[in-house]
Amino acid sequence: MQGWYHGALGRAASALLATLGLYACATRPSPGNPAPPDHRGEPAEKAIDESSSRTRYWARMAELRGWTPVTDEPFVSLGHPPGNHLARIYVSPEARETYQNLQPGTTLPVGVVVAELQQDAATGRPGLGYVMTKQEGGRWEFMLVEADGEILEQGQVPPCARCHAEAVADSLFGVRAGE
Repeated sequence: MQGWYHGALGRAASALLATLGLYACATRPSPGNPAPPDHRGEPAEKAIDESSSRTRYWARMAELRGWTPVTDEPFVSLGHPPGNHLARIYVSPEARETYQNLQPGTTLPVGVVVAELQQDAATGRPGLGYVMTKQEGGRWEFMLVEADGEILEQGQVPPCARCHAEAVADSLFGVRAGE
């Protein structure tokens, strides 16, 4: 999977860093905004079924990698764990143009996938992916995945939901001008 995180120890370290980054996003102060709403959705699922120790993989990872990125060049992500990572945004082809022109009040249809895939800035090796899938009722499901699609966390992940509640439109931030 990620060239610089081989083995269980590397996966555990990457999951810990990602969780710390998600926590930092969730605890980020919001000047002028009241306390964020309490996001009590479904609990986030664990990537490994502890009763059988089976690893789960996201079936659409290869499909997503075939999509044209929304951004021309990789960029430094402001919302996900800091470090030596660059990111690209991928959006389901049917919603790509809508995402590129995101305005307050814009909503994307059920089934759309929006993902930020990271890569090591020095080597270009694939890194973690932050994936959102639009669900019925307007909610988003969040996933943290390894480069090979291994699911590290999935569901209504509270730090993800908390941060994305502050987004421009439909829980999405869009891309900054020039990216």
